[in-house]
Amino acid sequence: MKPKLFVFIGKPGAGKSTIIRKLFPRREVVDVAPFVLKTKRRGAVSDSNSLRGYRNMYQEFWKKKTIRALEIGTGFPAFNVRQLKKMTAKFDITVFLLDVSSAIALTRVKRRATLFDTEALQRRLTRRFPEKHKLFLDNIGLPNRVIQTDRPLSITIQAFKKMIA
Repeated sequence: MKPKLFVFIGKPGAGKSTIIRKLFPRREVVDVAPFVLKTKRRGAVSDSNSLRGYRNMYQEFWKKKTIRALEIGTGFPAFNVRQLKKMTAKFDITVFLLDVSSAIALTRVKRRATLFDTEALQRRLTRRFPEKHKLFLDNIGLPNRVIQTDRPLSITIQAFKKMIA
């Protein structure tokens, strides 16, 4: 029996990090953000550098002994779904597509201590999501669920505890 891997995909402010922090020990989580941020040049991350960050994250992923959760953003849906398909050789994967309104996402992001490049943040918040991701995931047969995260995250976390049990 393969170990379970839960993948959380969503826009900034969708609640990915908050939910994961409450559900999994830090050592069992891989988050793309640090890998992408390492590619930052002159205060911004270009799309090509962001993709390099994703590639680096997947390389590191395979080196981990124990992993239960993967956190990624909404960029590069075809690339990410191909990577997830490869992971099915080792893991039983369930993907959660965390959908949130742009207004709530922006409010949550502004509460963080982390500063975002305003232009990049707006671009990320206006991406069409989760339609493309869901289509790619369904086409390759990866189990996935779209979860609305507009409500308080404490309520969403309780629902996730039941889903991953």
